[in-house]
Amino acid sequence: MRYILGFVIAIGLAIAAAATNWLYLASATRPTAYVAMDNSIKPGQEIKSSDLRPIPIPGDASLLRQSMIPFDSKSILVGRTATRAYLEGDVVLSRDLTEQSTGSQWRVVGPFELISVGERFKQDSGRGAELASTRGNNVTIAVDANFDEQTSRLLAVIAGLGQRSQSARQQSKIVAVQVVPGPANSSTAARENTSKAVSTSAGRQVSRDIVYQTVSLDGIANVPSVLLEGEFIRFVVPD
Repeated sequence: MRYILGFVIAIGLAIAAAATNWLYLASATRPTAYVAMDNSIKPGQEIKSSDLRPIPIPGDASLLRQSMIPFDSKSILVGRTATRAYLEGDVVLSRDLTEQSTGSQWRVVGPFELISVGERFKQDSGRGAELASTRGNNVTIAVDANFDEQTSRLLAVIAGLGQRSQSARQQSKIVAVQVVPGPANSSTAARENTSKAVSTSAGRQVSRDIVYQTVSLDGIANVPSVLLEGEFIRFVVPD
């Protein structure tokens, strides 16, 4: 009888392990859901929660969330006025948020993934005045090595900040740094093409099409107090 009981327990544990493994695989392969319209919306119409629905989109989530809004973050849309016309089923893009708040006066450069942040932006940064240096205001971001449109815009802004002309500096002034909504759990390694990936001396897998650019946020008033490595940020500059 004791042997039969042990055999039954072993079978039960095996079934439980198989069920747990199946649930894990099912969740791992489930595509991330993004915000789409459940109704047709006109420009200027207020967006309600009932107007939104999730739409699963397969693909690299770390890339897709740069241009789309995860459904978990749909609350940032509720109460806003639509900046364009939507048909039922249309996916809401991140740039739609920018058009409402910035209009024609501002433009956004990015988003870019944060690789590292200065001491000023870390949660445990209260370690002395010496950390509030210019170096502590720097962040390192991943940019396109082939100078895509967003990378070229950012470099133009950085170059303009070094101009002697006051008007040129004002035109290139970064007025705010924004964190792109979505889970901050992605990394550059998660969105690499395996055929293009190479190993660094530190063992990190990076893409040949990605390089790291350091940007100083010194003097920018509208910057989140804490920035997390792996998040995506974008820069607001005058249009």
